[in-house]
Amino acid sequence: KRPNDADAVIFEKAKAFHAERLNNERRAREEEQKRNIVAHKQRMLAGRERANREEKYVPIKVNTGRDH
Repeated sequence: KRPNDADAVIFEKAKAFHAERLNNERRAREEEQKRNIVAHKQRMLAGRERANREEKYVPIKVNTGRDH
């Protein structure tokens, strides 16, 4: 038995709807990944800036209880 034309039209519409939905989900995942990558880069750069700052070494006198 051959499917009638109405079934073929419904099938094509459902197929197009499903493809569009998958495409939108893929785009959303890609955008989320891009945001995560940008946030990660910013955290890494902030860490490097902190590491690159020159901190002055200040010796601390510690009382060990011994007098030399």
